[in-house]
Amino acid sequence: MKFRKAEIKDADIIYKMYLDGSESLKRDEVNQWQEDEQPKYREIIENLSDIYILEDGELVSTVRIGGHDPQYDKIYSGSWITNGEYYSIHKVATFSTKKNRGYAKKMFLEGENMAKADNIKSIKIDTHEDNIKMQNFLTSINYKYCGIVYLDVEGKRFAYEKILE
Repeated sequence: MKFRKAEIKDADIIYKMYLDGSESLKRDEVNQWQEDEQPKYREIIENLSDIYILEDGELVSTVRIGGHDPQYDKIYSGSWITNGEYYSIHKVATFSTKKNRGYAKKMFLEGENMAKADNIKSIKIDTHEDNIKMQNFLTSINYKYCGIVYLDVEGKRFAYEKILE
């Protein structure tokens, strides 16, 4: 497996992965990445410097790893574990035909290693309140539920954070 920064040549496949993720969420009756909040192709181009991909013979997963997210400045019904610098993770996707093979876990591990190399002590992420699969995944890899954040387009999201050892 190879984890690397996405390139412009990967944009079409990443977009197909996002659309596949949208359909998968719809099948699971999760109103995330649907209609107006469906990931846009232009967002891939605009955020290409923060997008990473995982290859296993072919592109199988993608993740966006960035720094401070201003939408995380306010948290409700709880609090973040830390208040310092952190990495944020967004737009996690794996082709539905490639799920349950450990790809998401590998991407998160790579993101955590990047953070540690940059002396960042925590990672924050959010997910839809109905996305039970992602919530279970996050807790399985030691992310802690912290409260609720509200995103500009997507609205209410459950917030999680992991302290890096």
